[in-house]
Amino acid sequence: MKRLDRWGRAGIAMALGLTLWACGPTAEEKAKQEKAAQQETEWAWLQQAKSELDAKRQQLAALGAEAPAAQVEAAEAALTQVQDEFTGRLAEFINSLGLVQGEAPTGRALEAIRMKSAEDLVLAEEYIQRGGEYQRAIDILGGALGVDPDNAALKAALDKAEVDRYPSREKFAQLKKGMSEAEVRALLGPVNLRNIKDYPERGVVAWFYKKADGGAAAIYFDKDKKKDGALRLYESKFDSIQPGEEG
Repeated sequence: MKRLDRWGRAGIAMALGLTLWACGPTAEEKAKQEKAAQQETEWAWLQQAKSELDAKRQQLAALGAEAPAAQVEAAEAALTQVQDEFTGRLAEFINSLGLVQGEAPTGRALEAIRMKSAEDLVLAEEYIQRGGEYQRAIDILGGALGVDPDNAALKAALDKAEVDRYPSREKFAQLKKGMSEAEVRALLGPVNLRNIKDYPERGVVAWFYKKADGGAAAIYFDKDKKKDGALRLYESKFDSIQPGEEG
C-alpha cells in the first residue's frame, strides 16, 4: 500500500500512458498497413475494370459483321482504352505483392496471377481470330505460363495454337471448290492478314498459309464468282510455295 500511495494517481496515469505509447504501431507497421489498404483499393478497382472489360468485349461481338465501320471502330477504341489501363495496372499490382521467385503464390497473389492468365487467354485468342497471328498468341501464352506454370487452360491453349498455326495436308484435302471464305476459315483457321494478296488483273484473291517447313499453302478465291458478298474458292495448292521461294 505504501508503494502504491507513493506513485499516486497521477503517477499511475503516466505509467499507463507510457505503456500504451510503447505498444502503438511503429512507422514500419503503419507503412505496411497503408500499403495493404492501397492494395485492397486497387484490387477492388481491378475487379470492377475486369467486369467492364468483359462487357465491352460482349458489346463488340454483338455488333456483328454487318455493323457500320464507324460503330465498330468506336467500340474497339473504347475496349482498347479500358484494356490497356487494366492490363497495365494489373501488372503493377502483381509486382507490388513482392512475390519471391520459386515460391508458389497463394491467396490474393494467386488470384491476381489467375486474373492475368485469364486475360492473356483472351488476348491470345483475339490475335488468332482477328489476324491469324499465331506466333504472337504463342508468345503471350508462353509468357503467361512462365508466371502461372500450373494453369491447365494456358497449357491447353498453347498446345492448340502450336498445332493450328500450320495447315495440315489432311485438312487441305477436305477443301471443296465453291467454298466461301468463312467455310475455308472454319476448316483451316484464320489466315494471317499479311498473307492475303489481291491480284486484280486476274480477278483473284489469294490466302497463303505458312507451313512448318518454311513454304506455304495457297487458297485462291474467284472474285468474279462472288455470291452473297462472299468470295468462292476455285483452287487450292498445298505445295504452292516451296521453302525459300517468294510468294
